[in-house]
Amino acid sequence: MDIRLAEKMAVIITTDIGFRKWESVFYGDKLTSAIIERLGHHCHLISSRIELQI
Repeated sequence: MDIRLAEKMAVIITTDIGFRKWESVFYGDKLTSAIIERLGHHCHLISSRIELQI
């Protein structure tokens, strides 16, 4: 990806899985750490702890 484009794009990621459980998704702590580090660069993290009653 061209870095100039990456600085202008908006990405929204939603999940109900906490960062500590991402290792089970990305199969390893090194890969998971790299992904979180890349996603965390110039980001805003919004966390909500709302429990839905269904």
